[in-house]
Amino acid sequence: MGTFWTIVALVAGALAALAASRRGRRDRGASRRSSESKAVIDESGPFMQHPSDRDETAIDALTDAVFRLRQMTDCTRWITFSAQGQGGRSDSYHFAELKLLGDKIDPGDSVLDSDIAVRAAGLDKAGVRVSKSPEGFIVMHGFDPRHVAEFMNALFRGQMGIRPHDDEGDDYAVGAEW
Repeated sequence: MGTFWTIVALVAGALAALAASRRGRRDRGASRRSSESKAVIDESGPFMQHPSDRDETAIDALTDAVFRLRQMTDCTRWITFSAQGQGGRSDSYHFAELKLLGDKIDPGDSVLDSDIAVRAAGLDKAGVRVSKSPEGFIVMHGFDPRHVAEFMNALFRGQMGIRPHDDEGDDYAVGAEW
């Protein structure tokens, strides 16, 4: 079981790195601007990966990552969160990505219903709300790091097809890279 999750984390990290490199080719100017930021961005490895010894669940790992990102007050770079779960067969994989910058989520090509995700995450009575920016980003209002994690989990699991492997309980792999 440990080997399986190690492979899952490595694959999720590789996918996040691939997405980051693709984004880097498109956004070379933004990359230069970001490097001038006071935020320290360590690109030597994943910003976050789960499973690991650090967090017990994907939601815990997402919460910790969002908390640490919010400590980087001058950060102006999108970070890619990649989730991995079971595909259509028990021996296959399914991947999904969301990009996060501050209180904005870029769903990429995915068509997501953020109001459904707020309800699915149990946040409809938490005093938070979501809106859509003119650029198509999901904007989160009043979300603390745990709310963001629960919301992203609801998007990954409820609308993007991420589900745990049959023999792995109720958890899935997730990673974040620049």
